[in-house]
Amino acid sequence: MANTHESVRDVWDFEKYCCSKPVHWVHLAWNLKCSYQVLAENNKLVTRYAFDKTEKEPLLNNSFWSAGTERMLIGFSLENMVKAILLLDKEVVSTIFKKEGNLSWNKDGHNLIKLYEQTSLEITDIEKKFLELWQTCSLWAGRYPISVKENHIPRKRKSMPTREALIKRSKKRYEKALEENDLLMGAELHDLLHTGIGSLEHQTFINLYERSNEFLEDSCGLPESERLKCWSCHRVGCTI
Repeated sequence: MANTHESVRDVWDFEKYCCSKPVHWVHLAWNLKCSYQVLAENNKLVTRYAFDKTEKEPLLNNSFWSAGTERMLIGFSLENMVKAILLLDKEVVSTIFKKEGNLSWNKDGHNLIKLYEQTSLEITDIEKKFLELWQTCSLWAGRYPISVKENHIPRKRKSMPTREALIKRSKKRYEKALEENDLLMGAELHDLLHTGIGSLEHQTFINLYERSNEFLEDSCGLPESERLKCWSCHRVGCTI
């Protein structure tokens, strides 16, 4: 029987050409962002109707912990977005796609903080804290019960011998957070992994996503007079 399939290398080369264009990474970043928002909204509805015994949609019948998976989707979304920014640089494109049959993002290819540090976008302290959280969920905490390596497990505070000692430590941490204007009030990575996604975390993600997207849109190399609409950045012939 004749082979009716294209060679793997031909398919790879075509996909590699497409993905050398930042717009394809932006498109997937958008899909992942929307997936996070849908999952988060369903979780809200489950909580709202937890004690409603009337018949409802099957997905609302059972509650489940989805914060880790939501953060995983956030991490994947921003990873695609920041890689789109990096691919604006033709030298980066050449380096990433130079090997036959695989990509070369190097060992920091999933490190969101280091990836953003390679761009000219300024990342705030609160964004860095959440980037570490989202990265942790992307690597393991949003999809596995334990990390592959023990040094990926975040630090955990020791138990205190008495209630008084615990209160004293907590008060000291709280006062330090106030002094440093820490919006997370001293919460560490281990704490955040065991809490739901609040408005601060959600808005931090949305703001960083939108700033990244605006950076890409502003990177169009066409003169202002030639910037017409396209599906991605509302311009024709855009370099992204």
